[in-house]
Amino acid sequence: MKSYIIIFLVTSFHLVNTSLVFSQSTKNDVVISSIHIDIKNGYANTPYLENLAKDMLTLKPSDRFFEQALLTSIESLKSSKKFSEIDVDSVEKEDNTMELIFVLTAFNYIKDIRIKGMYPLFEREILNFMSVYTGSVYRSDEVFKQEKLISDLYENNGFYHTQVNIKSSQDITDGNYHVHITINRGHFFRINHVTIKNNRAYSQNRLKLKIPSCRMSLVPGLSGRFIENKFRKEIRELQKNYWENGYPEASVEFEIKKDDCSRTVDILLNVNEGPEYDVRFSGNKEFWGFTLKKEVTIFEKGNYHDSGIRRSITNIENLYKKHGYMNAQITYHKDSYNIDKTKRYILFKINEGICSLVESITISGNKAFNNDRIQKQLLTRPRDFLAKGAYVPDIVKDDLGSIKALYLDNGYLSADIHHEVTFSKNKDKAFITMNIKEGIQTIVDDIQCKGLSAISKQTAMTALLLKKGKPLQKSAIQKDETELLALISEKGYPHTEIKSEVIMNKDHSKATIIFTIQEGKFVKMGKAYVGGNFKTKDSVMQKEFTLNQGEPFSLKKTIQGQQYIRNMDIFNSVSFRTHGFQEKGDKIDIFVDVEEKKPYFIELCGGYESEKGNFFNSKLGDHNLFGENKDGWLYGELSEIGYKGELGIVDPIFLGTTTSASWGLYTDKKEEFNQDFGLVTFGSSLGLKRKVLQSLSAGVSFKFERRDQFHLDSSTAKEQFDDEYSARSIVMIIPSLSYDSRDSFIVPKKGIFSSINAEISKGLSNSRDDFVKYKCDARKYWTVFKPVTFAFLFRAGYIDVFHADSKIPDDQLFYLGGISSVRGFKENMLYYDSLSDPIGGRNFWSGSIEARIDIGFDFELSGFYDIGNINEPFETIQFDDTRSSMGLGLRYITPIGPIGLMYGIKLDSKDGESKGRLHFSLGYTF
Repeated sequence: MKSYIIIFLVTSFHLVNTSLVFSQSTKNDVVISSIHIDIKNGYANTPYLENLAKDMLTLKPSDRFFEQALLTSIESLKSSKKFSEIDVDSVEKEDNTMELIFVLTAFNYIKDIRIKGMYPLFEREILNFMSVYTGSVYRSDEVFKQEKLISDLYENNGFYHTQVNIKSSQDITDGNYHVHITINRGHFFRINHVTIKNNRAYSQNRLKLKIPSCRMSLVPGLSGRFIENKFRKEIRELQKNYWENGYPEASVEFEIKKDDCSRTVDILLNVNEGPEYDVRFSGNKEFWGFTLKKEVTIFEKGNYHDSGIRRSITNIENLYKKHGYMNAQITYHKDSYNIDKTKRYILFKINEGICSLVESITISGNKAFNNDRIQKQLLTRPRDFLAKGAYVPDIVKDDLGSIKALYLDNGYLSADIHHEVTFSKNKDKAFITMNIKEGIQTIVDDIQCKGLSAISKQTAMTALLLKKGKPLQKSAIQKDETELLALISEKGYPHTEIKSEVIMNKDHSKATIIFTIQEGKFVKMGKAYVGGNFKTKDSVMQKEFTLNQGEPFSLKKTIQGQQYIRNMDIFNSVSFRTHGFQEKGDKIDIFVDVEEKKPYFIELCGGYESEKGNFFNSKLGDHNLFGENKDGWLYGELSEIGYKGELGIVDPIFLGTTTSASWGLYTDKKEEFNQDFGLVTFGSSLGLKRKVLQSLSAGVSFKFERRDQFHLDSSTAKEQFDDEYSARSIVMIIPSLSYDSRDSFIVPKKGIFSSINAEISKGLSNSRDDFVKYKCDARKYWTVFKPVTFAFLFRAGYIDVFHADSKIPDDQLFYLGGISSVRGFKENMLYYDSLSDPIGGRNFWSGSIEARIDIGFDFELSGFYDIGNINEPFETIQFDDTRSSMGLGLRYITPIGPIGLMYGIKLDSKDGESKGRLHFSLGYTF
């Protein structure tokens, strides 16, 4: 028995040398008796890596040994990117057999990255800047390079001499590493003084307000951290601001002086405003001045050495040419200033010339299509009461191409179109003549598919655009090739090649199309290997692949499975690699590398809102509960009107479908402002929701609630209200439909949100909760121009009782008034009785219109009008029954939403009522 080292190979992210040493006997026919795989540093993943390695090897026991097969196996192991070292030994036996031993050293990975001292940056900012991530291969040299990267990041954000310390610790259970990063922020500079020179159009203070970095320098001692990169961008924006306000020659230069002792900077801004431009036009009859001004680019792109004026002249000339003025000439006065040259007058002189209008279009030579059919292809039209009929050569050229395409699509492969244009004496009329030489129409006489076996000929013929007896379309041949490739590939032949050939008869009236198909090797789906998922279970990701191992490989289904995984909201990044596709093997394995998001979260919030007064709430949870791609959370809140608790779980792919399911337990106690009763609720819910279209979702939820209503007047004996205040058990079914096309959930500027639902309620121990409650909500957002957005809201509700004599409990009625409905009124107090207790109703409607004006510095001014009505069903609505208000508000827009003060004025205040009310809100009310 002899032992030989056949190959030694080290793999990493760098190219290495490969050396081979063979014994003389390996040149003979040697049979592989067995293959052993030894995994080093595999820890708990050893069985997984052994199976992976076996699948990667092209060599199998009982195969004859070939050097090329060994090299192919090693390349396969390298492509998996799971092993840092690959050693191959052999033991040759007397019976001319060989035992192969693969010694594979597994990579270790970064299991977690923990950062301390990151403020004021966010963890995600730092991780995005780093070149390693959770799930990437652990290499100590690469990990410690992150110290410099993070230090540079902090310097880019204004912190100098930041100290970054990185330590790594290995997890003995799986061999992977925890990376610990400690950041000691360096010092930063504050702005000490800002000096501005040569400014005329704006005062120094106004200019400072236009530069965010310099705003706080207006208040001594309050200047914040100075970030040079940010400051440079602000200077570029200031220059653009000058251009937009009529100074297209403006440029801003600056000088920064840093004092390391005091850690302050002095900034000197030198403003070269240049003259203010007054742009006018003369000689223009076809277009208004404001139309021509839209073609002038100097106020958007500047006018360095009059380049902006030259661009503008070209734009104006093109505008005239598009409307038939082929010889329009535009010039301008180059040097026209006021006395002190602070204002420059730009006069564009326009010589429009003659507008050439199409008087007629004559078509000749056409037999296959009548004039009406051909004219439908044309954008050029003779002048009439609907069309001006301008002659534009470029459009006529496109029209000729459109006619040519019409003939080609109908089998006239040699069709040729010529045109001639003549003009009247003064060039104001254009006469277009189009001469068509149709040639012979080619009809498909036969379609043949040679080498086809994966699908039936009938299936292939049905899928083709080309049909026997129909005109030949050369453009359809390529499309049919692609369609055949797709159909055959889906049957497990991804390496199919197709060549098409067209054979004509003598006069080109008939054509035979031959598709020659080489299907290639049949390919099966191999295994999907996942890496980087330290919490997410492999099974959760495996079930997202619509192909199972051993099934015919389908590229379409593989891409679909990849998209499903990318859509899972538990990964920061997902990458896919295939093994066997480029090699044209008989199976294709897929490697998935992911970077998991940190699943655990905790949220704390406190403050004041008009609806509930002072409040504090907290939410903690896990976005990847049990590694099952489920979202679980626990929520609690205390406020002036009571408390609330909630436990919930959401499964976004319920039973492997695109339907999401939610389950929850909840309890709350509410003593709402201005109500004479309170309510304690315990309940459980189950909901299903599915996206029907891009913006349309449908759902249904089921609830069980135990409600205990109580009177807030402690002097009132509860026994007097046994019927109304006894505990009730209720079951509810709530189907719903919602549409959401808003551009932002937090600060919407455009789009629509609408929802409708029907709450079917049934009391288990009483009939007072037997009803159907219908509700609808419709919102529209419309940005007229950049600073102004209009928001519209309409809400309505109606309770339809099962029994005509039923009395709906107070806690089930609708109430209006307050920050969420009609502002200017106290909460729930749009209507009230003689005892000042709020009145609810079985149906209501309310509406709001709000103008939101961006006034800069992240502040928003709003004006609103609210209106609402509550009454009993089918009761005639009187105008006097409807109450309304109007008012103003100011909001500060934060990254997590607006904070606002709103003051509403009642438009129909009654005796004893206040004229209005101030409201405070977190977020938009709609």
